[in-house]
Amino acid sequence: MAWLHTYFQIYYTSLLVYNKNLCINNMHHGKCHLCLRDKYLQLSHVLPKFIFKWYKHNSPSYLRSGLEPNMRIQDGEKEYLFCEECEQRFSKWEDRFAREVFPKLQDPENANPIVNYKEWAIKFATSVSFRVAVFSEKENRLAHFPDELKAETQKAKEQWRKVLLGEIEHPGKYEQHLMHLDVIESHIVPNQSRFMNRYFIGATHADMVCSDDTAFTYAKMFRVVIFGHITELRNKWHGTRISPQYGTFGGKSIVVPDYVIEYMSGKANELLHAGDKLSQRQHEVIEKNVLNNARRMVSTAMFKASISDKMLAKGQKNDT
Repeated sequence: MAWLHTYFQIYYTSLLVYNKNLCINNMHHGKCHLCLRDKYLQLSHVLPKFIFKWYKHNSPSYLRSGLEPNMRIQDGEKEYLFCEECEQRFSKWEDRFAREVFPKLQDPENANPIVNYKEWAIKFATSVSFRVAVFSEKENRLAHFPDELKAETQKAKEQWRKVLLGEIEHPGKYEQHLMHLDVIESHIVPNQSRFMNRYFIGATHADMVCSDDTAFTYAKMFRVVIFGHITELRNKWHGTRISPQYGTFGGKSIVVPDYVIEYMSGKANELLHAGDKLSQRQHEVIEKNVLNNARRMVSTAMFKASISDKMLAKGQKNDT
């Protein structure tokens, strides 16, 4: 039953979000954050709804919050942000990405896919970064940002808003980048989380990340991460920039700064410790589901990621 213990450890890592209870009314009036008009607002997803539909269709496990792993959740975070007309504007780009890109970048059998994209991709990525920035500001999640970076965030949001409205063609220095993640088989990063592969493959969350002079939005959608840069880059990123015209995702070497990997490792450790919060009742629920879906469980990408994490940890231990 060693495989059961292995999957048990990764079962609750399906989702890392910062959930809150929302009062969901049929109608909510306010200013749309895109067109800036007073209208009835839709209950908008922060991260696209299609990623959660994809997960539920392709995984035998449930979605759980990394902060409250005893609770099953059906969806990602939502808030009243945009009017119906603006949501329809977003949906055109989301549909293209959901059909033409996302499934190929999630395919565990193709570690290095090459996916073509056109001008709609920059609009999709910008819409995701814009949503994350608007939501984070609305929820007062920029307290860790210095005043200078808060001011720059406002400038980035306005530039992204103009891109989404078609007033300008590209976001300028507030670039959009995409990183495709796969299982790590070896590394030389000191103190890397022993949950890193499981975080890479099975977690999704949105955040605003900053240091003293660097800031970006962070939208992790399982194997795909979209970065919306708020500060100008300093030649530390290679192979991740989304072109305003056309290009390809995957099929090339990428380089990101060390602080990005350190941030991801920290989030992976949060998931590692989330398991300590599981109640005995939820342990029993998970074990029952694992046993009932044993054949499917051991063939999942998350199970393979767990094995890879254990092999890396064993290698690190032998090296020391």
